Amino acid sequence: MPHLPATKGKHPAPQARPAAGAEALVHPIYARLLRMLLQQAAVDSDRVLAAAALNWNQLLTTEQRLPRDTVIRLVQAAMQATGKPWLGLELGDQAPVSAHGPLGYAAVTAPDLQHCLMVLGRYGPVREDSFSWSFQMRPEGGTLQVIDRLDWGSARSFVLDTMAAALVRVLHAAVGSLPAGLRLDVPLLRPAWVAHYERALPLQFGQPTLALHVPAAALRLPLLGADARAHAAACHECDAAWLSWCKAAWRSA
Repeated sequence: MPHLPATKGKHPAPQARPAAGAEALVHPIYARLLRMLLQQAAVDSDRVLAAAALNWNQLLTTEQRLPRDTVIRLVQAAMQATGKPWLGLELGDQAPVSAHGPLGYAAVTAPDLQHCLMVLGRYGPVREDSFSWSFQMRPEGGTLQVIDRLDWGSARSFVLDTMAAALVRVLHAAVGSLPAGLRLDVPLLRPAWVAHYERALPLQFGQPTLALHVPAAALRLPLLGADARAHAAACHECDAAWLSWCKAAWRSA
């Protein structure tokens, strides 16, 4: 049996406090993956890290999350060095399921796509709490909504692109190929480099939030890695992390 109850409707996470600029928000593994991406592009990755007052040895040995201002400086330096305004798409697409920790494992070991999305909607803040996550069932299917609750400034498009591409990558890992009828809403204006988006799946720009719409038939698809025991263990780990996250959020409310 799946760890999460298969009930209809939304599985809400508690409302988070507004994130301040000094808060540590982003897991360092994403900066590590970005450094690898820069090396593949023959960019001086150490120089890019230095622009954000980071260094490679530090990133390899710490689990401390990165504050917003550090992330913004890192993103600005990386995009300037590569000349790729779509760099966030490449980062999200490169991220393996393991990069998302227990959240990723819980998602891809769920019994079907509906439960995979329920996991993301419920436990998303455990891994990325600068976004508000929810999954909503409707007669025509389900919608995973991911709302940025922090002002990312000049790094907003990069952050949203990374999130969108990472979600698509998780779906690929979960079901093997993207089912027909998916649609991704993107809260950004249609860019000149739109072809880099359209290789993933149908999308609509200029929408209020980042949202993945999945038709009802696709929600019933079994996952390639469905494993009840592994899923329960990963969800248990997410529950523990989620409880700690909730306590911290409520203390700061």
